[in-house]
Amino acid sequence: MRKQAEQWIVATLFPSGVFGIFSVATTLLVPFEVLRGVLGNLLLPKMSHLHSLGRHEELLRLNNQGNVIISAVMFPAIAALFAFSDEVLQFLFTKEYVSGSPVLRIYLVQTLISVEMTTLLNVFGQGSANMRYEASILPFAVITSLVSARYFGLPGTAIGSVLATFVWYTLCLRGLSKVMSVPIARLQDWKNLGKILSISAVCAVVVRFSVDLLEPSAPIAATVGPAAVLVLCAAILFVTGYYRTLAEMRALA
Repeated sequence: MRKQAEQWIVATLFPSGVFGIFSVATTLLVPFEVLRGVLGNLLLPKMSHLHSLGRHEELLRLNNQGNVIISAVMFPAIAALFAFSDEVLQFLFTKEYVSGSPVLRIYLVQTLISVEMTTLLNVFGQGSANMRYEASILPFAVITSLVSARYFGLPGTAIGSVLATFVWYTLCLRGLSKVMSVPIARLQDWKNLGKILSISAVCAVVVRFSVDLLEPSAPIAATVGPAAVLVLCAAILFVTGYYRTLAEMRALA
């Protein structure tokens, strides 16, 4: 409903061509949503079984390790797309759609902070609580997007969704912490998530700076740039030996 409300705001306040730019920018988020959905579908049966046995520590470990493993793929991809959003949009949809880059970057930030939580919510019967959280922040998200769109233009429309996601995530963490009697610090493997995010951000900055120095054509920057970010991240994970940690997590999961 939040996404639909934002589209209505864009359709109401901006010309139809701008609505097309907004819609195109959001389509690049679909692969990340699919990856998170796959992770949830893979973990849910085993986590439900562990919950029925009362093995909550093992259940939490499985969830956290799954998120770290999927983040090792998603975080570099998000960083690469964030750094080269202009070139990617121009390459895929022509130069007229480059103005959707700020919208795409804002939604990428939203994707970044939305670490998979729905599986834990479902396992611990928090579906109704999740709906209450979403319903309570919907007016806040719509009003924020509407006001931001008037002051900041098209990118402002996406701001409400990012802020609402942050609030929703905070409420979910507090609710799960109470239900599971586990501190928020243990509900995710924040340390390893932070490491992967830091490596991804540094790689994206280095590659972006290098591309700016070389000034290649847009098609080359759109293809080689993101690929270079992914390769550099993989190389750092290999050289530092961090890939062994990920391999151990995968084996345990």
